[in-house]
Amino acid sequence: MDEAAAQKARRFTDELYVGDVLRAPFAAASFDVVTAFHVLEHVVDPVSVVRRMLDWLAPGGLLIVEVPNAGGLGAALFGRAWSGLELPRHLSHFTPETLERTVRKAGGRVLWCRHRAQPRYYLWSLSNFLRDHGSPALAGLAESRAGRGALKLLLESTLPLVSRAGRGEVIRIGAVRA
Repeated sequence: MDEAAAQKARRFTDELYVGDVLRAPFAAASFDVVTAFHVLEHVVDPVSVVRRMLDWLAPGGLLIVEVPNAGGLGAALFGRAWSGLELPRHLSHFTPETLERTVRKAGGRVLWCRHRAQPRYYLWSLSNFLRDHGSPALAGLAESRAGRGALKLLLESTLPLVSRAGRGEVIRIGAVRA
């Protein structure tokens, strides 16, 4: 969708298409790996998009998808202030279960699911939360260089536990054709 990003990618390949994924001219079984990082939450019909990407996989190929985790700790803590909502840009929100269901409906099978928890997502959500609750001064402190640094240090030491508990801010799956 982004011509500037495509221009950068052209350093590595000419096999690019800028536009609607459902209209991309790639032949079936063209790729060993297809990735969609923070794409599915932006499309009107995620099942059709996953079906299309699975169709592009060569035999033994892998589809890797990453989306914000609506079932993660950040969504639970921050509610409507959660940075992963990004309304109205995000049309769909996924949990590990709903993402797996999407892949199954598209004719695929999830091989693995990993959770990632990065400080920036929690810091964005915290700022949103503080502003929504009438604390712009605290939000400003949390956004300051010193405040962000201290909070990031705290988060860096605790977030690996969140990921291991399966409550990360982002879920990444590897899928194949069923």
